[in-house]
Amino acid sequence: MRLAKRTAPTLVEWITPEFEPGVRACFEALSQLQGARETVLTAAFPVMIWQGQRDPCHDPMQAFADANGLPFLSSAGDHVAAVLLPSPETIKGIRAFLDGADQKQATTPLRLPERLN
Repeated sequence: MRLAKRTAPTLVEWITPEFEPGVRACFEALSQLQGARETVLTAAFPVMIWQGQRDPCHDPMQAFADANGLPFLSSAGDHVAAVLLPSPETIKGIRAFLDGADQKQATTPLRLPERLN
């Protein structure tokens, strides 16, 4: 939490000491990646990988997207800056992905994952 408070104080100002254990558990869960590759690659909906150029996993995620035929959007700065102050290029990239997803959804029947069938 110290890093978040230092780098993005407005995003975490609502987190009081009694909420910290729950928020910490959520962030720790983000690092549990078992099954993530399969889930991303077999999703029944369009997937785009979006990373900030200053994020440590930018290059590996771009390589993953390229190797698996997924669209990849690279934004200046890190992911927090990309969300809080998206550049015109980022907005265009998101819009192009969503427009393409709308086209695919209009022509592709919805396929539910096995666990929901």
